[in-house]
Amino acid sequence: MCLFFNATLYLKDFFVYQPKFYQSDYFLSLSLSIDAWMIAAWAIFLTELIRPGKTNLWTALSNSLPLVFISILFAVTGSQKVFDYSKIYYLFYGIVLYGYFLYHSRLYNKILRDNYSYYEGINIGWVYVILSLFTIYFIVWFFVNKRVDQMIDISYFLFSLAIWIIVVHKGYYQEAIILENKEEDLPDDFLEELQQVSKYPLTFEKKINQLIHEQQVFLDPKLTLPQLAAKINTNRTYLSNYLNSTLNMSFSSYINSFRLDYACKLLADPDNKDTLDVIAEKAGFNSPSTFRRVFIEKFNYPPKLYKRNNS
Repeated sequence: MCLFFNATLYLKDFFVYQPKFYQSDYFLSLSLSIDAWMIAAWAIFLTELIRPGKTNLWTALSNSLPLVFISILFAVTGSQKVFDYSKIYYLFYGIVLYGYFLYHSRLYNKILRDNYSYYEGINIGWVYVILSLFTIYFIVWFFVNKRVDQMIDISYFLFSLAIWIIVVHKGYYQEAIILENKEEDLPDDFLEELQQVSKYPLTFEKKINQLIHEQQVFLDPKLTLPQLAAKINTNRTYLSNYLNSTLNMSFSSYINSFRLDYACKLLADPDNKDTLDVIAEKAGFNSPSTFRRVFIEKFNYPPKLYKRNNS
């Protein structure tokens, strides 16, 4: 829907650049006012990205109708004051959205760390780049509306188009996930079992380690917290509490620690001729880049150097 919406805005520009429209201050201001609708498209797109399933008709209407109303009001009155005051609203709206997306993107990444053992295809770190580009886009918009110049307008058009090409490319490869950030329906004995987990952490750890060392579930590159909880016949909340409170580790850090141990054994084996990419895959890492990043975070040097010094 967002892509169709923006395609319509770009189609509008082809008519605006016609001489009879381009030489009119009224049509240029109206065009820029309609361009501001793209803020709503960004809001809808990013909301669905960082809060899957939260986008609905109300979200779309509440973000887009005020911007549409402003454009209609300017189209009817032709008042430059309406256009000038609308820019204050656009600025305030953009700042609020920026803060909203920064906050929820951090929550999203925290949920990933606590529930997933991999990041490729689901991590939205690239959203920070998009937000930076959006900020530049917003500044460019404010600059363009102050000066009528066809070359500036064309540059603005191409820049905004380039941003959306990046968004489409990233969005195409983004894996849709269900954010499990809500507590499960807990059984009546939740507090009792939770106390047992805290009272006898070694027993609980033994159950997990037995599963990991015997079945080596950490070798599954897409292992999730609910999957591991199901395998040891416990509640996801119990397991998450144990990892976060008792071990002071996120789920991803916990699983990756076993993957690193497994990878180190392969790296230290002088008879192992596998490449680093193959070793990363065998150890359960979703990608070689993740393997290198996690390895360097722990050892402060790359796996290639570890292999050279230990094999």
